Amino acid sequence: MAIYLAVLLLNILVVVFLLFSTNCLTRVMQITTRALGVTVLLLSFVGVYSLRNSITDCAIVATFGVFGVILKRVEFSNPYKSAIANLRHQAGSPCQTSLYAGRV
Repeated sequence: MAIYLAVLLLNILVVVFLLFSTNCLTRVMQITTRALGVTVLLLSFVGVYSLRNSITDCAIVATFGVFGVILKRVEFSNPYKSAIANLRHQAGSPCQTSLYAGRV
């Protein structure tokens, strides 16, 4: 019973919070993607550095980030994507697969 009261109280608090903060939250949507990207990048590096206090970890993250940007620019397609699609096509829907398994 206590859990239901806690969930009800939480829902009421969320509604009250959203009633007063909707205007502020809608202004967040006006942030440019460049500024948002820089903020996410900065916080990512702070998080990686804070784990072990190692610049090497930051260099590894930067290397994989540059590698990802290069793959995106050359429009690299994921080879596993087609393999997974083939497996899904061969197996059929999950319902059919479970029916086949039941016939064994």
